[in-house]
Amino acid sequence: MIPENIGFAAFGAIVIIVAWLPLAIRRLPLSLPMVSVVAGAAMVFLSGWGSVQLRPNGIGEKIVLIALILSVMAAGLRIDRPFRIRDWLITWRLLGIALPLSIAGIALCGWWLIGLPAPVAFLVAAMISPTDPVLAARVQTGPPGSGPSDNVRFALTSEAGLNDGLAFPFILLGLQLVSGTELAADSLAKWFLLDLLLKTAVAAALGAVLGWGLVRSNQILPQRFHIVQSGNALVALGLTFLAYGLAEIIGVNGFVAVFAAAVALRNKAELLDYTRELYDAAEHIGHTGMAVVLLLFGGTLVASNVLGNVSWAMILWVFATFFVVRPLSVAAALLGSGVSWSTTLLLSYFGIRGLASIFYASYVFSNTKLSQEDLVWTSVCVTVLASIFIYGSTAGAMLRVLPRQRASVTKKTSSPQSAAS
Repeated sequence: MIPENIGFAAFGAIVIIVAWLPLAIRRLPLSLPMVSVVAGAAMVFLSGWGSVQLRPNGIGEKIVLIALILSVMAAGLRIDRPFRIRDWLITWRLLGIALPLSIAGIALCGWWLIGLPAPVAFLVAAMISPTDPVLAARVQTGPPGSGPSDNVRFALTSEAGLNDGLAFPFILLGLQLVSGTELAADSLAKWFLLDLLLKTAVAAALGAVLGWGLVRSNQILPQRFHIVQSGNALVALGLTFLAYGLAEIIGVNGFVAVFAAAVALRNKAELLDYTRELYDAAEHIGHTGMAVVLLLFGGTLVASNVLGNVSWAMILWVFATFFVVRPLSVAAALLGSGVSWSTTLLLSYFGIRGLASIFYASYVFSNTKLSQEDLVWTSVCVTVLASIFIYGSTAGAMLRVLPRQRASVTKKTSSPQSAAS
């Protein structure tokens, strides 16, 4: 175990490094997640602290959850686009079509390439299906009030904010398949109507009410009682945990509730400066949590010799996930939508996996015993590791493409059809 005082000093150093390091490496093909993983691996390799690992039901799992829900909150607060069904059409297509197609495609490749049994392949596909609101932050929209964003940034932000939660019903379905439960038509219908639709809708409504209620309280209470008068940006932390906790208490999707609360708050908030303070608090705490998680993740790779179990077939599966399944799924989802091919290609490229996959792997291992648990864990780890390094080293180059996208999109914003392009 790491001595307590060393742990305190290490955490303090992490907080400072999280603030400073992006400034030092912004002109390099590097990212904070890349540095965090390498640092964690080096720490365990040089010190021999094998206890520095991510374990189901351990403190690492709780840090993953905290970092993830705060990042979902930050993603929701980033979105300046008003919430209207038509204006979010690209998001609905990515969630309603691309997400299920991605799960099916990844599962098929897992069964074919690395020999996972079909139920386990489906469960693994559900674990790694969510794109990540933390690792994708560089290619998402800017802080609140940044103005109209291009459709690529908006779609990546809204998709990442919502599909962390929408993957959970598929995790539940995968656990049923792995347990050997026979899924008849009525049980599939129950899963679709209850777990996927109803619980998601209730979570979204709960979050929206909480976000709207916070703003509304500033409008109806005397000014001296307005929460903005406190200047306390940790309200973002409170709203995040309140939305997630209430949703889990009533048995609905906590991630969706958090994102809905953030979007409602951003849509209704009149004081932009205070909204930015809330966003900064959620963003900074979430990124610090992310750095801690990825340090533990890097240590886990070394302590458990995860990479020693990697085969060429698994590497091929990972690349198929990123560069075959993701592009085909996104292209199918946006077919006939009026979205330009350049936008489709950029959205197809950024299928970034990260903390949600680690969290769901921990959740699955805590709730069931898999016959091929080591292979499943290795598959998840290799996918996340590849995502961190592939996208971390290429995001800068892709970011140079996005300004041209934004220029072409802003010319169309005056037309009603522009929201879908």
